Parts: sequence; structure tokens; C-alpha cells
Amino acid sequence: MNAAYWAEYARSPHGNERNHLPAVNIAGLNLNQCPNLDNLGRQDTMNLLNRTAGISNSLRWHCYANRFRTVGGAQIPLTGYVELTQAEYAGDNQYAYAASDGRVVYDYVNSRVYYTAAHYKQWKKSDFAPDQTGGYGCTPAGSCCDPFFEIIR
Repeated sequence: MNAAYWAEYARSPHGNERNHLPAVNIAGLNLNQCPNLDNLGRQDTMNLLNRTAGISNSLRWHCYANRFRTVGGAQIPLTGYVELTQAEYAGDNQYAYAASDGRVVYDYVNSRVYYTAAHYKQWKKSDFAPDQTGGYGCTPAGSCCDPFFEIIR
């Protein structure tokens, strides 16, 4: 997969708001080492980061996450995760609750990949019925499946 693929499907940092994923230590990533990405779109950002010598893959993604951390006017915290949209053909909707809400979340510090089929929504352990609690919660607490699966090679 080339830079064009990642530029099309990469979205923003994943804020890990509900702490479904392990905390990632980003203390060693210095945003002052990032090139100037102001006013660049996703493709141009990817191209510039790929051409920038001397930065690690972790820092490259950290720079990307920082550039696109404003979502709907809100600042998403940098957590060591970046979110990518799952490319799904409309006819391949295998899980009606999820629709086209699949997301891949990349831990760019530890090189781990997670998948959520339903954009962080939870479903019941007992019968896999959607949980309708707002804010991606679960009622009663503990009765839902974790919305994330780690993809292991």
C-alpha cells in the first residue's frame, strides 16, 4: 500500500476516549522534529513526510496525527493512535449494525493494529444485539463486548 492509499483512508488521531485500547507512551516523540505541514492536505502531507529523511515511522505518524487532530472544531488528544477508515463496498455489509462504520486503529509506537467493526459502538455479549447507550457506553456496565479486536500477524 502506497502513500496514496494511506492518504485516502487515514483520518485523524484516535483519542481513545473510553480507554478501550492500551495507553501508549508517546513521550519520546517530539513534534518540533516534524516538517511544516500547515495548510497541506492529506496527500501532500503524506508525500512530504515520506520524503523527510531522518524521522522514524512512529514520528512520521505522530506528525500526521498532529496535523489532522482537529475534528469538528474539537482538538483530539494525541494518544499514539491514528484512525483509518475501513474501505467497504456497500454490497459487502456483513454486519447490519456496523453499516460502513468499520475502523482500523494503528498504534504507531508499538506497531499494533486494532479493528472495530461498528465505529466503537458496543453490542451485547449474550446475543450480539446492539447496545443503544449513548456515547458508546454499555448498559448495564460489563454486559457488552469490547468493540476492538487486535489484529495479530
